[in-house]
Amino acid sequence: TETKETNEEKCYKIANELLHTERAYVSRLALLDQVFYCKLMDEANRGSFPAEVVNKIFSNISSINQFHSQFLLPELEKRMQEWDTNPRISDILQKLAPFLKMYGEYVKNFDNAMELVKTWTERSPCFKSIIQDIQVIHV
Repeated sequence: TETKETNEEKCYKIANELLHTERAYVSRLALLDQVFYCKLMDEANRGSFPAEVVNKIFSNISSINQFHSQFLLPELEKRMQEWDTNPRISDILQKLAPFLKMYGEYVKNFDNAMELVKTWTERSPCFKSIIQDIQVIHV
């Protein structure tokens, strides 16, 4: 016989899916922030291309990475561990929602960032090589 899923079970599954999605997102943010950004900035500091270009491409990705890895993900993990006594995540999302405003700057800069990646991939063999090497290893 078919058993009907309760609302509590549905809520748990949704919260758990959000947690797993957040973990994957945090790992991608870390790749952008701590691998792509750092390697490109190291090379920019050697004079291969302007550091300003790297900063414009990555905008406020470090702040976004910190928010997700140090605040949202740990809060979700903690809540899932105590789900039996506190079965909700709305309070976490409500508390952290104001921080999502930082995405405004990122979104506003996105098209320009993509254009810079295209331009510098064509203009600088070194820039292109770093991007390709990281993609082969991590993507």
